[in-house]
Amino acid sequence: MDALPWRRGRLPLVLLAVAAIAVGACTSSGGGSSAPEASEPPASEAPMSEAPTSEAPMSEAPASPIPGGLLDKVLQAGTIKMSTDPQYPPQSELTADGSYEGFDIDVGTEIAKRLGVDISFETPSWDVITAGSWGGRWDFSVGSMTITTPRQAILAFSDPYYFTPAQMTATKDSGITTLDGFAGKTVCVGTATTYQDWLQGKLQSVSLGPVATAPAVAPAAPAPSSPSRAALRPLR
Repeated sequence: MDALPWRRGRLPLVLLAVAAIAVGACTSSGGGSSAPEASEPPASEAPMSEAPTSEAPMSEAPASPIPGGLLDKVLQAGTIKMSTDPQYPPQSELTADGSYEGFDIDVGTEIAKRLGVDISFETPSWDVITAGSWGGRWDFSVGSMTITTPRQAILAFSDPYYFTPAQMTATKDSGITTLDGFAGKTVCVGTATTYQDWLQGKLQSVSLGPVATAPAVAPAAPAPSSPSRAALRPLR
């Protein structure tokens, strides 16, 4: 398995513009700052990228929510609805007992706790979440979403708050050991993800630094079906 020489970036909470007021209430003191448009990675870096050592504090929420705004409605209802993926471990997963677990679940649960409300979960598909027009079906998304220019046009992002590397994987039998080894291969890729944008030469990232040139792969497959096919875990 080869790690791509680019970062997935610091990943934010995602809300519709009306929900942006709720983000400031999610931290007790301090927090992340907006990611730079493009920053050079250090000469050598560990598999997990380090967060910046100095960051501006996140703005605090107002003393009272805007009447009729989303935060006001959430507080009145006593529950905040979060969109999540039931099959995206270790970020989010629906367990056998019907409960959800994972890093994104923990983040959303902590937000609800600090707002003083309960939390419930909705499980729309990823392309529906990134398309916007949520129609009140859920209030916010915690789904490890990379900030991109097209997404910023329809979604309101919190300050990004963590880094994770991007990786491509292939079976040992495929013989692929480098990024160039994917050239001409059929690659399985998640729809509406930044991996798909990258492979198609359409990636317009805000939170990622310089990225590697994508290999010229064969048309993407819905799922790998032979050892010669490479799998690409969705970078979102």
